[in-house]
Amino acid sequence: MLPDKNLLIIGNGPSAKTISEINDIKNLDLLCVNYFALENQAFFDLKPKFYCLIDPAFLNITEGRVHALIEIFEQVDWEMTLVIPQKWLLLVNNKKITRFSISSIYYSGKWFRTKLVSNNIVNIGHQNVINGAIQFAISAKYKVIYLIGVENDWHRELFVNRNNDVLRKTKHFYGESIANVTDSGTVIKGELFKYFYWYYNTLLIYHEIARVCNDLDIKVYNLVPESYIDVFDKNISLDKVK
Repeated sequence: MLPDKNLLIIGNGPSAKTISEINDIKNLDLLCVNYFALENQAFFDLKPKFYCLIDPAFLNITEGRVHALIEIFEQVDWEMTLVIPQKWLLLVNNKKITRFSISSIYYSGKWFRTKLVSNNIVNIGHQNVINGAIQFAISAKYKVIYLIGVENDWHRELFVNRNNDVLRKTKHFYGESIANVTDSGTVIKGELFKYFYWYYNTLLIYHEIARVCNDLDIKVYNLVPESYIDVFDKNISLDKVK
């Protein structure tokens, strides 16, 4: 059955704070990602229809923040779909929550790509959770998709100290943090180029997603004027979202 509303995908960038300026938000289906529920009391006010998790880190249910997120999910008292990769187990004990399994089959080809993606048979890359969320929205047959909280400006958050450790100053709608991504093992010393390669892949996947959306006449609007995602229309104000 085709959805009867448009979809708003809420990332965790600073602009997610502006969702209160969307007048018709109750007339939209909402999709949240990652730690939104853990960091934002508005989760229980917004009651999102979907919640998307892609990062394998969420499989570590003994990790403090992941465990806390699961506890919040167990308090959900509305119908919500958890959008997760095919091979993941649904680790939430709540009858209100169902799962949607997004394809774990990566496809780099061009033949029949649009049909395969739109039917959730393959994916064209999940470098970050918004990549995955949009591809889910395509397979769910949404014809209008809005994005907010998607600054995608990670390259501006990086700096290197005198020890050649890479540090990342991350800004979310719920605050800022500084992490040494060399100490964490995310970037090995002397291999900063890999981080920028991941960033390249993220932008490339958005480019390919935009081509699929164009084939299917799906309208995707980026509500973040300063966002580095440059493939979706930004010429819409928050008060025009419906």
